[in-house]
Formats: sequence, structure tokens, C-alpha cells
Amino acid sequence: MDNHRIALEAFPPDHKDWRFPHFQRVKASGHDHSLEEFGSAVGENRDVVLSSEYFSAAGPDLTRGFLEARGVAPGDVRVVVVIRRQDAFLASAFNQEVKRTGRSRPFAWDPQNAVSWDWYKRISRWADVFDDSAINVLVYERLAHDAAPRGLVQGLAQACGIELASPEDGSDRETGANRSLSAPLLRFQMRANAVTALGETEWLVDRALERGGSYERFCIPAPLAREIVDYYRESNEAVAARFLGNEVPIFPDQVDGDPDQVSLDEDTHALTSLLALLAAEIGRTRNTCSS
Repeated sequence: MDNHRIALEAFPPDHKDWRFPHFQRVKASGHDHSLEEFGSAVGENRDVVLSSEYFSAAGPDLTRGFLEARGVAPGDVRVVVVIRRQDAFLASAFNQEVKRTGRSRPFAWDPQNAVSWDWYKRISRWADVFDDSAINVLVYERLAHDAAPRGLVQGLAQACGIELASPEDGSDRETGANRSLSAPLLRFQMRANAVTALGETEWLVDRALERGGSYERFCIPAPLAREIVDYYRESNEAVAARFLGNEVPIFPDQVDGDPDQVSLDEDTHALTSLLALLAAEIGRTRNTCSS
């Protein structure tokens, strides 16, 4: 939240995005202390790592203006970007939108709106403002392959000039704080989002996740995944040529699409399990009130 609060300072008062409730929530988060801490760190010439999707929303021009106004020279800025193959990224983003923003619309991909996931166009905008030498592009699939999730964390840290110590117990356990939902739970949450307020069923989904299950996560059907991969191939090759020393291919070419993973149809077993969890919770609540 500290990073988000700092990033909002890149947006002028009349910026159109202030109409979004989540902008207002971050603004009112009470994390104004982070602005003072950031200013102090810059004044002491310390290295500062800022990570927030709001910088991406602001774009390179506003971000550069924000940093320059606070004494950060453009030549001292490094922009670290992690890219993921577009079909997998879109499936993951869809999952998070259902979980975090209450999305109730089915998944859809439209080439007319495809520029948002054109990595070359997005990265080159930052390179044009901060220079190619400031850009450090990391590939998610390569990092995640190395002892995930530790490989991703280590890769990001190294790109920022930080050396992380290994966990004291030698483990690389994932916290699960941002876990993707399985396909049946994703379908349930989509349906629930249409008739409930944001977060009202989160406890029920959390209970289901705590109890495990062998459900597969949602992925994009193979024919559509292939269409998406082929659509962005030229852009990804341009990223390789300009920012990765012409390392081609950036991403693996194989697409998934097992029928058990792509369907968001109702799952009787999943719904029965959720109903049982709900009934158990009601029973505990009644017993607590009675006692």
C-alpha cells in the first residue's frame, strides 16, 4: 500500500482515473507517511525500489515528471519489467479480477483491444522516455521455472540490485496469499459476484481452499490460446530483438487446453462441498448464539 500511495502522486488532480473508487481508497489509506519516507530516502541518495501497478497506469511521462519533481534524475532510474506469455497472463488476470474486483462477466479476448498486452508497445514507451539502457526485461516463465516462487522473487531482487538471504529453515514455501482459484471455484465466485457485494463470499472460498482439492485451474481453450500466442508473436520477437539480445523464442510455444481446465460450467461436486461448508458454518453460528 505504501508503494501504491506514492505512485498516486504521479497523477495530476484532474486526471480521469481519479473517478475510480480504488484510487480514492488508496488516497485515503492513511499511508501518507510513505511520501515523507520516500522523500527522505531520495534526499539521502539511497536506492529505492517502488513497485505498483499504478505507475503502469500513469505511464512513463507522468512517472518521469513525478520523479524529477522529487529530485530523482531520469538517468538514475531503472525500469524492471516482468513479462509472461499473453494467454497465461490473461487467464491469471481474469482469475484475479473475479477474486479481487468482483468480475461476473465471462472471459473474452478481443483483438481490437489487444494493445494492452502488446509487450513491445508497452515496454518501448518506457524505453523512449528513460532510454533503452534503463530497461531490464525479465521473463516470468524462466524465473518461475527456477524453484518457484523463490526464483521469481530472487530474479526481481537481483534486477533491482538486491541480494536476498535464503530462508533460515531452508524452505521455499509459498504463502498462498494470492492463489488462483480452481475452475469450479472460479465459476462459483463469478456467479456469486453477480448477486453479492465484493468480499461477502470470500470466507467461503477460503474455507474451500483450506480443505484442498484436486480441481484444475482455469486456462484458455487451446484454439484460442494458439490464436493469442500467434497474434503476439511478432511483438514478442521485437522485445527479444530490442531488449533481450535477440533471445528467440522468449516463451515456450506449446499451448495447454485440457477440457477439464477450460470449462467454467457448474461443478456439482464443488457446489455440494461449498453448500456443506456453508451449512457447517451456519450450524456453528447457531450453537455459539445458543450457548
